[in-house]
Amino acid sequence: MRLYNSMRQAFDHSIQITGETFEIYRKDGLISEAKGVKNSKESYIAFYPQENIEIGDRLKGVASNQTFWVIDIDSQVIEDKVVKVKVYCETDPQHNRRITSEGQNTSHTVINLPGNFQGAILNVNSTLNNVNQVIDSTSHIDQPEKDQLKSLIQELNKALQSVPSEKAEEAEAVAETAQTLIETATKDKPNKAMIKITAEGLKQAARNIADIMPPVLTIATEITSVIYRLIPPNAG
Repeated sequence: MRLYNSMRQAFDHSIQITGETFEIYRKDGLISEAKGVKNSKESYIAFYPQENIEIGDRLKGVASNQTFWVIDIDSQVIEDKVVKVKVYCETDPQHNRRITSEGQNTSHTVINLPGNFQGAILNVNSTLNNVNQVIDSTSHIDQPEKDQLKSLIQELNKALQSVPSEKAEEAEAVAETAQTLIETATKDKPNKAMIKITAEGLKQAARNIADIMPPVLTIATEITSVIYRLIPPNAG
């Protein structure tokens, strides 16, 4: 259960730091509120598994005042336990445009929803491209270390594109844990304990597919080694 625990702790940390409370509406009535974390790159909001959210619900951010419509729901499962629920959404303008378009078009409209193998691979690519943007934007890492990390992330991305379909969720777990590790390590005041937790989580996620993709574990280990060298002595 080590990987599940580290992934859950990482999600708990994200909820605490960047989470927002969302009002959940169903059939025009407010049914509850829940705290979630937006992933704008992949068009989903992550919630705890126990939250009562269904396709067709309308979500409204209390702080941002943004409105989202739920179009698909997927679970991230690690070691037979659900870490978080990915609630894929469209924005209010996107929703209105789609409804208008469907009203004008008599043919059946097909919407490609996330959650299948191809969607998982696209998510991996998007997540790791975002990681490289995070590395580029940080100001307290020297360029040689930035280049080394970006090269390793690109190698990881390439390796994960080759995983078989039955390991798609495990590939997503590796990518998302790598993202959490990099984001945690590049903060102005990095949390040393959190870095260690997510670093171990990344290696454990890689071990889950090491039997069919050994390079993934090698790359993940190299990433954590670079990160450990970058931890400031005075980190918390």
